[in-house]
Amino acid sequence: MQAKAVSRFGKDTLAAEVAAGLDLRGKTAIVTGGTSGLGWETTRILATTGAHVIFTARDADKGRQLAEEFRTLTRNPKVDYAVLDLFQVSSAMDFAAQMLRKFPKLDLLILNAGTSGCPLERNELGIESQFMTNYVGHFMVAATLAPALVAAAPSRIITLTSAGHQASPIVWEDVNFERRDYKPMLGYAQSKTAMSLLAVELSRRLSSRGVLAFAVRPGMVPDTNLARFSNPSGDKEALLASIRALGFSTNDLKSVEAGTATTIWAATAAELASTPGGLYLEDCQIAEQLQQANFKNGFLAYAIDAAGAQRLWQMTESMLSRTFNV
Repeated sequence: MQAKAVSRFGKDTLAAEVAAGLDLRGKTAIVTGGTSGLGWETTRILATTGAHVIFTARDADKGRQLAEEFRTLTRNPKVDYAVLDLFQVSSAMDFAAQMLRKFPKLDLLILNAGTSGCPLERNELGIESQFMTNYVGHFMVAATLAPALVAAAPSRIITLTSAGHQASPIVWEDVNFERRDYKPMLGYAQSKTAMSLLAVELSRRLSSRGVLAFAVRPGMVPDTNLARFSNPSGDKEALLASIRALGFSTNDLKSVEAGTATTIWAATAAELASTPGGLYLEDCQIAEQLQQANFKNGFLAYAIDAAGAQRLWQMTESMLSRTFNV
């Protein structure tokens, strides 16, 4: 079970409200997937606090253009980009190695990038695309950058999860949908369970050295690119109609600014420093464990199971044929 809520913020809090008065000059933060949606807002908000922010983009030209826009928008010259394609093992490893060389001390690592509902595809190792992009690529980045986070301690790692995790635990016997029918949302759900477990295991391995990891549920934020496969036309009304058909109301939705608030809180809140890490956070609060799925808030026990988190780490190393000494 998790601790009780400790925050003065809530569901409707905006990221800018959480960041008000923060001075992160001298701190370095990496944000994956910073070109749109939650990652864009996370990058912008952190830049307004004076931090040196490095966001990732899959396309170098887009990254270069956005970096300049961020510098102008936030009046912070220390906003940079790096190329990262989390679906490719070589890209994730090259990126992490490059960041470790450039930033031997890293204060914040925000594992924000993600994909959802995409058709079945596997990479060169046979890893299903959502599991690879949302979790395995981030695992590689976090494990490689662990020494930089330890060197900057106290430091934090934020993994983005989802209430969608309630649709699937880790299906240990068939993670990559080789023997069961592929259902895109089950692939997404499994990957988000994995992201929550990653925070649990990272905190177990690193908290004694001053590095805490937290899993963050941003909430249901329709104004992002996450639904590009399920809503390829980009028709907002069609997307909202499909959300309502699933039993959600407009009160269940968040703006990008509100959806980013918990990430900023998790990354900066002083009240979380006394926790052991590995917590599941939502609405700028420590979330409650559920007895059964509701797909709106809270988490199921398997999302923070310590034994499952250790097993997942070992399984991931086996998939990659690589050991990470974290």
